[in-house]
Amino acid sequence: MNVSEAFRRTITTRGYELDTTRSVAIPVVMNYLEHLRWEVMQEPELGLTASLERGHFFVVGQQDVELVRRVGMGVPLEVSLAMRKVGRSRVVVDHTIRRVDRDKDTMVAHAQVTGMWMGPNRRLARVPDALREIGRRHEEVARVEVEPLQASGFPTREEAPSFIDRPEVTHRTRGLDHLRLPELTAEIPSSRHVYRHRLVVRPSDLDIFEHVNASTYLQFFEDARHLAGSSGELTWSDGKDRDVDPCKLALTPHARASVSYHREALLGDSLEVVCWLEEDEAEHIADRFQFLLLRGDEAPLCRGSVEVD
Repeated sequence: MNVSEAFRRTITTRGYELDTTRSVAIPVVMNYLEHLRWEVMQEPELGLTASLERGHFFVVGQQDVELVRRVGMGVPLEVSLAMRKVGRSRVVVDHTIRRVDRDKDTMVAHAQVTGMWMGPNRRLARVPDALREIGRRHEEVARVEVEPLQASGFPTREEAPSFIDRPEVTHRTRGLDHLRLPELTAEIPSSRHVYRHRLVVRPSDLDIFEHVNASTYLQFFEDARHLAGSSGELTWSDGKDRDVDPCKLALTPHARASVSYHREALLGDSLEVVCWLEEDEAEHIADRFQFLLLRGDEAPLCRGSVEVD
């Protein structure tokens, strides 16, 4: 690896990674990015090998992801990472995913992820100085530029009956800067605006660190959103005119997601996802869903935001 450049690797999408849209969704994108980070951590130049062998590891504190294009199976992708800020215990990285089977219109997704360096005692530890030096070298790596796009919409099953060589779907680009999460103390709307989904953490929800994986939190949120839409419980009963059906929005595939992680979720935990659809100041329905993940009366374990086109 040339540490003065972004770290890159090539992967190919798999059929089992597709959701009901027959395309790769954000939780799978998060998995691609996490695996890249795990590979990068093992590069000798980063100076993490000895610490990893003693039980140190990174956990995700924040993820902001925007899907630009939806791709199906068998698509070759280049996943890249550039460090943007290396602090005492936190590292901020920029990610880009591009198609490598074409010369233009290659951007698939981009993201910014904050990782926290943990010691064997599962407490914050100081990042090795070698990694801080890599961060300084990456300051010269060009920032991601995303071309403006409009949403193309998903073809119906009649228009595209085959899951092979699916037509590409684009999402309108907004960029990551506008994604804003509510404060953990933000007031949850009145009950008629909110959907609550309860679950228990299963063994299959855990990762190699024996806690719920970062992408699984978003899957919890997306499950709650879709269940809210199919149940018809995301409704407004104040008599005001609405130009969008909130349940239809809840069933619309996502385009952007922001997730902030605050506490671990462990095997057997009884959790509750609280989901609501934002309204703007003029009381129009927005296209952003907010989420909190609760465990009893504790402060939220996780908060999230998902946007649709």
